[in-house]
Amino acid sequence: MPSPEARRIQHLLTQLTTRAVRCPGLTPLREADDFLALARWHAGTREDGPVATALECLWRHPEEASCWINRLLLQSGAGTGPILFNSSEGEPAWKPALAAALRRAA
Repeated sequence: MPSPEARRIQHLLTQLTTRAVRCPGLTPLREADDFLALARWHAGTREDGPVATALECLWRHPEEASCWINRLLLQSGAGTGPILFNSSEGEPAWKPALAAALRRAA
């Protein structure tokens, strides 16, 4: 049986992805995996409690996603190029930087 924090994470991911589809342009993130990866990077851990808190922040303050992505790009040395809101324009610059940051942290 999943922990209360794990259930909260699933609930927040559902809310965030639904809103991302209904409100394009609100956040550069679209997929649950992207929200989860960014929350794990921001929390600095894979533990459910801090990750749920980070997701809660993204739910309450969707503009934080762009701030966190910019911080991630600066820390990774990628600079702050344009954050693509439409994945059909190509892979956003933050996706590989986020994946690399999570691999380093693991």
